[in-house]
Amino acid sequence: MVDFLVAVPYGIAIGTGIVAFAYMIGSLLQSDAMKSWSRLELGELVVSAILVVLVAEALSPAGQAGIIKAFTGVSMGIDELQSRMYVYMELPLEKVTEAVAISSMHLSRIISYNYNYQLPIPYFSPTGSSSPGAGAGPLQLSVMIGMDSTALNLMLVHAVKLVFVFLIFLLGTFFMPLGIILRFIPPLRKIGSMLLGTGLAVYLVFPIAIFWGTSLLAFSVSPPDYDAGRLVQDPGRPPTSGFVCSTVTSALYSAGEQIPAWIIGGIVCIPTIITGGYVACVGTPGSPPTYGGGVAGIVAYLMWLFQYGFPIATTQSLKSAGDTLTPDFVSSGVYQPMVGYLLPLAVVRNLAVLFIVILALAATIILARQFAQVLGAEGQFYGLTKLV
Repeated sequence: MVDFLVAVPYGIAIGTGIVAFAYMIGSLLQSDAMKSWSRLELGELVVSAILVVLVAEALSPAGQAGIIKAFTGVSMGIDELQSRMYVYMELPLEKVTEAVAISSMHLSRIISYNYNYQLPIPYFSPTGSSSPGAGAGPLQLSVMIGMDSTALNLMLVHAVKLVFVFLIFLLGTFFMPLGIILRFIPPLRKIGSMLLGTGLAVYLVFPIAIFWGTSLLAFSVSPPDYDAGRLVQDPGRPPTSGFVCSTVTSALYSAGEQIPAWIIGGIVCIPTIITGGYVACVGTPGSPPTYGGGVAGIVAYLMWLFQYGFPIATTQSLKSAGDTLTPDFVSSGVYQPMVGYLLPLAVVRNLAVLFIVILALAATIILARQFAQVLGAEGQFYGLTKLV
């Protein structure tokens, strides 16, 4: 940090020269008013010297570190402040953006999934289409709003940090030394006080406000990472519904060989029927004829299968084929992760970061004005306080 005390001798020299010159002119012109003004300004030079020395000492590396530590309990320079802003303000928003982006991609895949199917059921050959994830469509709007809000707040944090670093550079290299010099020049004393008050607020108030804000709201942004297991998961390739009795049946049926498909399908189903697995074979609840044994029992089952079993299976098989994503997938796999975890996470972190930014900016601007008034500036901060 620049040692602002180096500007004090220049300010004293310029101010003393102006006062001495005014006193000489007053003596030459026999003007008591000018002499009185010179004596009054000489006292102001002493006050200015005391004030600027105090300000310069407060903003010295040791002074700044001591004041910040007194209000926060930690030693925090500019680098530590930027690191704290990143950990408690930027990183949580970056992680929210990442989580929302991942969930958005998975959600889009779920919503856009659509398929056509054909069931190899004799006499009927039912076909249809299904979009099992279409119910999650309205949640896309919430994802877009969350992404936009998070991106805007992330940009706001970057902008605040950039402005802070820029002000630190300008104040340290130009405006603070200029303010010290102007504080000794009678016509420009108020401008000098304004610059000094701004420097005090930027160097001291802003870091303290950031520390307090991040400490108060640390619970809402820490840890900054997210729980990947609670996001909308990648559905992968949705599982396809099993064909009635066997995939061999479907292949033959699709090739136009319906009669061989029926025969082979019936044969494939026989072992399952005998072991009581009718539902697994055909895909619908029901009770086929009780197997009585021998060829007669098999023939009775086949007759029932082609006359009643397949038609009865049609409705349930269509439903089974449509449920490539489980019936509650939109609720448990999309709605709950979005509404129960991701969106609240985004809202809490965005509000916390926005509050920290507003607190830091408001405190800095308000106290800059108060410091400037104490140092002799005007009450109005040239419209800047309207930002509050």
